[in-house]
Amino acid sequence: MKTSWTFIVDSQKMSLQPNKNYKQKIMICTFIALISVLVAHLLKINTDIYRLLISLGIFCAAYALYDFIFRLKLTYVFDLKHRKVYKKVPGLFSRKLMNFDEACILLETDNCEPHYVLSKQNDRYGKNYPISDYFSGSLSGQRQQQHYETEVLVKIYHVLYANPIQKIN
Repeated sequence: MKTSWTFIVDSQKMSLQPNKNYKQKIMICTFIALISVLVAHLLKINTDIYRLLISLGIFCAAYALYDFIFRLKLTYVFDLKHRKVYKKVPGLFSRKLMNFDEACILLETDNCEPHYVLSKQNDRYGKNYPISDYFSGSLSGQRQQQHYETEVLVKIYHVLYANPIQKIN
Protein backbone atom coordinates (compact mmCIF):
# COMPACT_ATOMS: atom_id res chain seq x y z
CA MET A 1 0.00 0.00 0.00
CA LYS A 2 1.35 3.43 -0.95
CA THR A 3 1.66 5.62 2.13
CA SER A 4 1.61 9.39 2.53
CA TRP A 5 4.18 9.33 5.33
CA THR A 6 7.70 8.16 6.12
CA PHE A 7 8.15 6.46 9.48
CA ILE A 8 11.60 5.37 10.69
CA VAL A 9 12.15 3.54 13.98
CA ASP A 10 15.65 3.50 15.47
CA SER A 11 17.00 2.45 18.86
CA GLN A 12 17.49 6.12 19.88
CA LYS A 13 14.61 7.85 18.10
CA MET A 14 11.54 7.58 15.90
CA SER A 15 11.11 9.92 12.96
CA LEU A 16 7.81 10.70 11.27
CA GLN A 17 7.44 12.72 8.06
CA PRO A 18 3.66 13.06 7.66
CA ASN A 19 3.59 15.22 4.52
CA LYS A 20 4.93 13.01 1.75
CA ASN A 21 1.82 13.75 -0.33
CA TYR A 22 2.90 17.39 -0.75
CA LYS A 23 5.27 16.27 -3.51
CA GLN A 24 2.38 15.96 -5.96
CA LYS A 25 0.93 19.35 -4.92
CA ILE A 26 4.34 20.98 -5.41
CA MET A 27 4.65 19.51 -8.90
CA ILE A 28 1.14 20.71 -9.87
CA CYS A 29 1.82 24.25 -8.60
CA THR A 30 5.17 24.36 -10.41
CA PHE A 31 3.49 23.19 -13.63
CA ILE A 32 0.77 25.87 -13.31
CA ALA A 33 3.43 28.52 -12.65
CA LEU A 34 5.44 27.51 -15.73
CA ILE A 35 2.40 27.35 -18.00
CA SER A 36 1.06 30.73 -16.90
CA VAL A 37 4.44 32.46 -17.38
CA LEU A 38 4.98 30.80 -20.76
CA VAL A 39 1.48 31.71 -21.99
CA ALA A 40 1.96 35.29 -20.81
CA HIS A 41 5.22 35.68 -22.72
CA LEU A 42 4.47 33.70 -25.88
CA LEU A 43 0.99 34.98 -26.74
CA LYS A 44 0.03 38.52 -27.64
CA ILE A 45 -2.47 39.35 -24.92
CA ASN A 46 -3.89 42.35 -23.15
CA THR A 47 -1.73 43.99 -20.45
CA ASP A 48 -4.26 43.19 -17.71
CA ILE A 49 -4.36 39.50 -18.64
CA TYR A 50 -0.56 39.49 -18.91
CA ARG A 51 -0.29 40.85 -15.35
CA LEU A 52 -2.88 38.36 -14.12
CA LEU A 53 -1.01 35.40 -15.62
CA ILE A 54 2.34 36.60 -14.26
CA SER A 55 0.78 37.13 -10.83
CA LEU A 56 -0.71 33.63 -10.94
CA GLY A 57 2.69 32.22 -11.89
CA ILE A 58 4.45 34.06 -9.06
CA PHE A 59 1.81 32.99 -6.54
CA CYS A 60 1.97 29.32 -7.57
CA ALA A 61 5.78 29.35 -7.58
CA ALA A 62 5.89 30.92 -4.11
CA TYR A 63 3.32 28.41 -2.81
CA ALA A 64 5.33 25.49 -4.23
CA LEU A 65 8.57 26.87 -2.80
CA TYR A 66 7.01 27.33 0.66
CA ASP A 67 5.63 23.78 0.65
CA PHE A 68 8.96 22.41 -0.54
CA ILE A 69 10.98 24.16 2.16
CA PHE A 70 8.65 24.01 5.17
CA ARG A 71 6.22 21.13 4.67
CA LEU A 72 7.68 18.37 2.49
CA LYS A 73 10.61 17.44 4.74
CA LEU A 74 8.97 18.41 8.04
CA THR A 75 9.92 15.73 10.57
CA TYR A 76 8.64 14.98 14.04
CA VAL A 77 11.38 13.29 16.06
CA PHE A 78 10.45 11.27 19.13
CA ASP A 79 13.71 11.15 21.12
CA LEU A 80 13.58 7.94 23.16
CA LYS A 81 16.65 8.73 25.23
CA HIS A 82 15.54 12.16 26.50
CA ARG A 83 11.79 11.43 26.15
CA LYS A 84 11.07 14.59 24.16
CA VAL A 85 9.28 15.39 20.91
CA TYR A 86 11.01 17.69 18.41
CA LYS A 87 9.80 19.42 15.25
CA LYS A 88 12.59 19.50 12.68
CA VAL A 89 12.86 21.14 9.28
CA PRO A 90 16.15 19.76 7.90
CA GLY A 91 18.72 22.45 7.26
CA LEU A 92 16.67 25.23 8.84
CA PHE A 93 15.66 24.60 12.44
CA SER A 94 14.87 22.08 15.14
CA ARG A 95 12.52 22.93 18.00
CA LYS A 96 11.49 21.05 21.13
CA LEU A 97 7.72 20.72 21.23
CA MET A 98 7.05 18.83 24.46
CA ASN A 99 8.05 16.01 26.78
CA PHE A 100 6.48 12.58 26.37
CA ASP A 101 4.44 12.97 29.56
CA GLU A 102 2.87 16.20 28.19
CA ALA A 103 2.01 14.72 24.77
CA CYS A 104 -1.52 13.86 23.71
CA ILE A 105 -2.70 12.47 20.37
CA LEU A 106 -6.13 13.60 19.19
CA LEU A 107 -8.31 12.75 16.21
CA GLU A 108 -9.49 16.07 14.76
CA THR A 109 -11.94 16.63 11.95
CA ASP A 110 -11.71 19.52 9.49
CA ASN A 111 -14.34 19.74 6.74
CA CYS A 112 -15.52 16.20 7.55
CA GLU A 113 -12.03 14.76 6.98
CA PRO A 114 -10.29 13.32 10.06
CA HIS A 115 -6.57 13.55 10.79
CA TYR A 116 -4.37 12.97 13.82
CA VAL A 117 -2.68 15.80 15.70
CA LEU A 118 -0.12 15.97 18.50
CA SER A 119 -0.84 18.46 21.26
CA LYS A 120 0.00 19.18 24.88
CA GLN A 121 -2.05 17.47 27.57
CA ASN A 122 -2.91 20.71 29.40
CA ASP A 123 -3.79 22.61 26.19
CA ARG A 124 -5.49 19.90 24.13
CA TYR A 125 -7.41 22.11 21.74
CA GLY A 126 -4.93 25.00 21.50
CA LYS A 127 -1.73 24.72 19.48
CA ASN A 128 -1.43 21.32 17.83
CA TYR A 129 0.80 19.68 15.23
CA PRO A 130 -0.61 17.46 12.45
CA ILE A 131 1.05 14.04 12.40
CA SER A 132 -1.06 12.55 9.62
CA ASP A 133 -2.59 13.62 6.37
CA TYR A 134 -6.35 14.02 6.02
CA PHE A 135 -8.25 10.77 5.52
CA SER A 136 -11.21 10.97 3.16
CA GLY A 137 -14.57 9.44 3.95
CA SER A 138 -14.28 6.98 1.08
CA LEU A 139 -13.41 3.31 1.42
CA SER A 140 -9.79 3.90 0.40
CA GLY A 141 -9.53 6.74 2.95
CA GLN A 142 -10.79 4.42 5.67
CA ARG A 143 -8.23 1.80 4.63
CA GLN A 144 -5.47 4.43 4.73
CA GLN A 145 -6.58 5.50 8.20
CA GLN A 146 -6.62 1.88 9.40
CA HIS A 147 -3.15 1.32 7.92
CA TYR A 148 -1.84 4.49 9.59
CA GLU A 149 -3.30 3.46 12.93
CA THR A 150 -1.73 0.00 12.81
CA GLU A 151 1.66 0.98 11.35
CA VAL A 152 2.42 4.34 12.97
CA LEU A 153 -0.01 5.30 15.68
CA VAL A 154 0.38 2.08 17.68
CA LYS A 155 4.15 2.59 17.92
CA ILE A 156 3.79 6.25 18.87
CA TYR A 157 1.25 5.36 21.59
CA HIS A 158 3.57 2.65 22.83
CA VAL A 159 6.49 5.08 23.10
CA LEU A 160 4.51 7.93 24.63
CA TYR A 161 2.66 5.91 27.24
CA ALA A 162 5.10 3.03 27.94
CA ASN A 163 7.79 2.72 30.57
CA PRO A 164 10.66 5.24 30.15
CA ILE A 165 13.38 2.69 29.35
CA GLN A 166 11.96 0.23 26.88
CA LYS A 167 13.24 -0.74 23.45
CA ILE A 168 10.86 -0.38 20.49
CA ASN A 169 11.01 -2.66 17.43
